[in-house]
Amino acid sequence: MAYLLAHHPIEHVKLGLTPMRMVAERLQLLSFPKSKVITIAGTNGKGSTACFLESMLTAAGYRVGLYTSPHIHDFCERIRVQKHMIESKSFTQALDAVGQAKGQTQLTFFEWTTLAALWHFKQQDLDFILLEVGLGGRLDATNVVASDMSVITSIGLDHTEYLGTTREEIAYEKAGIMRPHTSCICGEPDVPHSVFESAERMNTTLRLVGRDFFLEPVSSSYSFRGRKLSHLLLPEIQLPLPNAVTALAVMDELDLDIEPSVVADGLQHAYLPGRFEFIQQKPCIVLDVAHNMQAAHYLKEKCASLKVSGKRYAVFGMMGDKDISSILASLKGCFDTWYLIDLPQPRAAKMEQYVEYMDTPCFVFSHMAQLWQHLKQEVQDDDCIVVFGSFYTIAEFKEIFSR
Repeated sequence: MAYLLAHHPIEHVKLGLTPMRMVAERLQLLSFPKSKVITIAGTNGKGSTACFLESMLTAAGYRVGLYTSPHIHDFCERIRVQKHMIESKSFTQALDAVGQAKGQTQLTFFEWTTLAALWHFKQQDLDFILLEVGLGGRLDATNVVASDMSVITSIGLDHTEYLGTTREEIAYEKAGIMRPHTSCICGEPDVPHSVFESAERMNTTLRLVGRDFFLEPVSSSYSFRGRKLSHLLLPEIQLPLPNAVTALAVMDELDLDIEPSVVADGLQHAYLPGRFEFIQQKPCIVLDVAHNMQAAHYLKEKCASLKVSGKRYAVFGMMGDKDISSILASLKGCFDTWYLIDLPQPRAAKMEQYVEYMDTPCFVFSHMAQLWQHLKQEVQDDDCIVVFGSFYTIAEFKEIFSR
């Protein structure tokens, strides 16, 4: 990993599939005849949807591999089989296999590690392989694989420097994961025209949540209704409900012979760190990786539902290529005090630039340890702390908090 980071910086983005496809072909990773491959794209909700699918399919007795990104603490979090992350030894073997096969072909960090994940899955005799797209879809490294089904969770404005400045342009990139004569499940409620056009051009069957799959209120809960999973009562879940519905739509489309109780059990036990994750009750501490406008609006809704009798504190740090001023504007009034952190990352924004956007007291820190030491002296048991803005923010806070 140290070698890869030194020679192939993680921040370097190079869209295009030619080098990736060349090495994947040498390693025989372009298709997985013994496994059903599901590729998942979207602005938000990719990780949650993939996690729901992993949990439901595993509960039903299938062998499932999941590739997701980014990670919080350990890179091995990105590659899982049967909900267990890859062991360091196996990961080293996979990285070495890619290194030997690539020859003089130049790979980015994400391409190399994606190939390592695929190589590992090839050794595992899997029933299902779930691939979360890293960026966009059409030109993402995961898109070299011949998938059996595609999923688009949501479509919003993010990574506009790579994917386009409109929802239509971004949707076109995400729809690039579609394959001919397969199904694409879309959970986005306001589907751009370019998705329909791509489906027609690719001869892909497009099935929509809200049109082909429904969520209906039932007393104090919800029921999912599809063609196969009719009136499945949804249990209490940690992850966002819209992503659960998208995952259920995928399960319905797969047409597997699974008892509804097993599906519900899988939903209930799906867990993904950093998605409105409660790590302490008194005071309440919540972690969320929200880092774009769509995620910020969802975070605002979730924060409004919290029953907090004391003060609300925000711990916030974000990458500099995000629309920070708009995100902060959308969250006005949500918190009594802001604690801003300058993250030790080349892409990180300098938080002192954003103090002017605050309508409540704020403090800026250059080290998370200093921030946490200051905040601990202020917070009371009936208060709430929400840590958000980036995977890096969550990772930094968790590391300090666990000491």
